[in-house]
Amino acid sequence: MRAGTGHLLRNAAKHGADTVTLRVADASEGCTLIVHDNGSGVSPGNATRVFDPFFTTRRQTGGTGMGLTVVRGILKAHHADVALVESAEGAMFRLAFASGRGRHKWGHVQVVSS
Repeated sequence: MRAGTGHLLRNAAKHGADTVTLRVADASEGCTLIVHDNGSGVSPGNATRVFDPFFTTRRQTGGTGMGLTVVRGILKAHHADVALVESAEGAMFRLAFASGRGRHKWGHVQVVSS
């Protein structure tokens, strides 16, 4: 989970966000984490491509387009998934963790400010 949220937080900062909101919901079918930032967001034209390998809007500044692809792969290996959620402001991602096998208890969320 650290790799996934860390990547989303770095992406938010690189796209102008100065605020990121985390929301957690626990249900019988699993746990969901919503990561919502106030950065420039994802354009409708790019929304269907953000998880495609090598797709990036930041190639000129060193982006490889592998970050979200890797995040999704790591989460799937742990019986979880990540999806882009439509948002009026910024970018919003939903990380869904299945109940039972692969489910982890979360002790706390640490917020670090620079």
